[in-house]
Amino acid sequence: MNGYLIAFFIIFIYLVIAIFLASRYKEPMGKLNLSFFGPLLMWRTTRGIKLIEKLARLKRFWKAYANVSIVLLFFVMFSMLFFLFVAAYSATTIEIDPMPIENVLVLPGINPIIPLWYGLFALIIAVVIHEFAHGIQARVADLKIKSLGVVFFVIPMGAFVEPDEDELRNTKKLKRDRVFAAGPATNIFFGLICVMIFSWGFMGSLEPVEDGVIIISVTEDYPADNAGLKPGMVIIYVEGNTTTGITLPGINITTKQEFSDFMELTHVNDTINLTVYWDEREMVFDNITLADRGEYYKDFSDLREEFAGQGFLGIESRGADEFMESLSHPVRSAEGDRNLARMNLFYLGLRLPLDTSIMPFHDPLTDMYEVEGPLAGMPEGMFWGLANMFYYLFWLNILVGIFNALPAVPLDGGYPYRDAWDSLLKRVFKNKDKKTREGMVGRITIYTALLILFLLLWTLFIPYL
Repeated sequence: MNGYLIAFFIIFIYLVIAIFLASRYKEPMGKLNLSFFGPLLMWRTTRGIKLIEKLARLKRFWKAYANVSIVLLFFVMFSMLFFLFVAAYSATTIEIDPMPIENVLVLPGINPIIPLWYGLFALIIAVVIHEFAHGIQARVADLKIKSLGVVFFVIPMGAFVEPDEDELRNTKKLKRDRVFAAGPATNIFFGLICVMIFSWGFMGSLEPVEDGVIIISVTEDYPADNAGLKPGMVIIYVEGNTTTGITLPGINITTKQEFSDFMELTHVNDTINLTVYWDEREMVFDNITLADRGEYYKDFSDLREEFAGQGFLGIESRGADEFMESLSHPVRSAEGDRNLARMNLFYLGLRLPLDTSIMPFHDPLTDMYEVEGPLAGMPEGMFWGLANMFYYLFWLNILVGIFNALPAVPLDGGYPYRDAWDSLLKRVFKNKDKKTREGMVGRITIYTALLILFLLLWTLFIPYL
């Protein structure tokens, strides 16, 4: 049976049971203290509150941490707003393939590019530390915590800390904003720690088995695709023949620059022979007829003219050593602000030679690198498993953090954003009464949330049009 049909059937059965129980039991169900919030099953407990109380005793530290968190929250908030405008503009002006809707949801088991167990583990950790950060800041602000709990929708979807809503609403703005800012900021800080472990600890321990150029992606219906080249293959040797009968001397490829220099000598309809390293063996691809690189850039007039007539294989590639250097030292390996921005997007998207998973490393890519240094004694399966785990902890914590930083209620960023507008309007319109000012703030908050929703939907759906 199709996987989507199975998922739909399971969700349907869950919803039937949830609707039945929610209609029958208006109060929390028995000693388990289960209750429904719409289709979500919520389990509440007071266990864990004492741990939060103990952690919150370091009030000076947590207040300083929360102040930094507020600054980080607003920086990420406005950075994401800028990015959403750029993304919406790019979707309008540049022809791009539409993203499958299921790929938009960062949910393990639903999103086909996220491995279930790595993704589920990382998502649970992200939500738990997010909510614990809220809870600690609530106690630092002397706000009562009513309960902790877990939210289910077929499977555990997250955790929550439930402060006293009235106390939270009536406390000082700074204390309230510290509570809301701590969650997204903690996810981002934790993500950065995980990526340092991933980069410096794991990626810094790898050396390529073969020098060459690793194929990152293959363009559909271009020569590489037609010849059977795949992402993950390492090009180690190339030679060619021109349409005029001149032979291009073969060279052993050790860097991307060597491969680029060779391809610049080719023209459309020239043929090349490639030797690649793949699945622990060498393979030869003969007589690959090159396309026109200028035609590939037909939508960009300046690039089309610059590369017209040049041979084009149809791959995106990186040197095997350069590839690992970009993972182990992403800042140092970037040259200039633009390359640093591209490197950050590459790292967050990690477009590696994969099949249907975004998992950073799996067979046969793992065969192309060997572990050196202190981690060399670790079993191979454990090394790659931990590397993937830390990558996903980084990836999902960063995404949870930046998403929750958006200035839209009920996301965490929406509340400090609303408080900031209230403080600003209180200074600008001193003669306005509190009710009028709150109405203005409410409208600004709603319009901002609608703008964010519009930009997201526009970016996602305009490519379909």
